[in-house]
Amino acid sequence: MFIEFKEISKDDWLQKIVKEYRGQKSFEDLHLKIEDILEIHPFHHVSDKVPSFKINPFPNFTRFGVQVPKVYDQQKQLLPLLDHGIQLLFFDKNAYWDEEEAKKIHWDYLFTIAHQDSQAANFIRDFLSKRRIDVDNNLFISKSQNTLSVDLGSIYDGTTSLKAELEEIQNLSNEVVLFITLSDHFLFNIGLMRGIKSYLQDKYDAKKRPLVIAQCEKAIGSQEESLVSETVQITSAVLSGVEHVLFSPNSKAWIQQYQSMIPHLLQEESHLNFREDPISGSGYIDSVSWQIFDFLQTNK
Repeated sequence: MFIEFKEISKDDWLQKIVKEYRGQKSFEDLHLKIEDILEIHPFHHVSDKVPSFKINPFPNFTRFGVQVPKVYDQQKQLLPLLDHGIQLLFFDKNAYWDEEEAKKIHWDYLFTIAHQDSQAANFIRDFLSKRRIDVDNNLFISKSQNTLSVDLGSIYDGTTSLKAELEEIQNLSNEVVLFITLSDHFLFNIGLMRGIKSYLQDKYDAKKRPLVIAQCEKAIGSQEESLVSETVQITSAVLSGVEHVLFSPNSKAWIQQYQSMIPHLLQEESHLNFREDPISGSGYIDSVSWQIFDFLQTNK
């Protein structure tokens, strides 16, 4: 039956798009070029023959968590989140965890990240060992006191050099932490993170690979707008195949409860992680990922 339908060419689609755009900003304004590295086209047709970009293997589990604050009273506020399914704690160089509070936590279900030789790393290593919890599977020690942070929003806006950020990634040592700050540009997030993740998979042995953490950008606006923004950003991280995502817990209990539900909605109800690769085959995203991956591979 479908043989009877006329094949729609790329020109036909473009005429339709321009017509529907109805005199707003030129359709050409939707094209984005970032330095000489990345060119983004808002429309892709099957005739463009953009090869599928696959994350292999695509992770079937993403850990969601929070950065542990240095202030004791703020640490206590995290306990309800841990009871609602948060699986990841990140300790920076100066943070620690009170031993009495630590006894209230089910560490068996947590993955913890800490800097080498920090107070938190030594404390958690000893704490887990005493309770016969597998330290190798439950604790990641960053071998460098320096972490690299990449802000996708500032790259998209042109306030940060994409080339400089990618060159930093090329020079990463193993067993360090790479932070990627998400933006509200959903497809842009996915395309860049997939390209970066695949490069790191190719370059490093699995056990010594830099740990990639996607963290939510602090949203500006009402509480409802912030929740929508955070949900969009977290969804983009899951579809990118990133295994670790951090968000900033809200001070209000009902918002915290909603934040802790986002992982369950994405993984246990939407089953985004239980597919071979739910994004592969999208021309827009595949094109961005290939350009980032190719630059990282060839411009060393």
